[in-house]
Amino acid sequence: MAEEAKTEDQEKTAVLIKKLISGSESDKVTFKNWGKKEFSYPIKKKQSGVYLFFEFSLDSEKTASLKQKLQLDEKIIRYLLTVVE
Repeated sequence: MAEEAKTEDQEKTAVLIKKLISGSESDKVTFKNWGKKEFSYPIKKKQSGVYLFFEFSLDSEKTASLKQKLQLDEKIIRYLLTVVE
C-alpha cells in the first residue's frame, strides 16, 4: 500500500514538472523515469531518491522562471538544467 502511494506521488510530481515546463512555452517535452537510486552522499537527510529525466527546448530568458518554480517545490530535492548543442 505504501509503495502505491509513493508511485502516485512520483506521477503527480512528474505531471507538475511537465506543466511547469510546458507553461514556460517549451517545445516538445520528453520524459523518462529513471527510477529510485541511492545518493552518493545524504541530501537533506535522505539516502535515495527517484530520478526523473526531462528533455525539452526552452528560450534562455525563460530558464530563470523555471528554476525558481523548481526550487519552490518541496518534493524536488535537486535539479539540473543543462544546455545541449
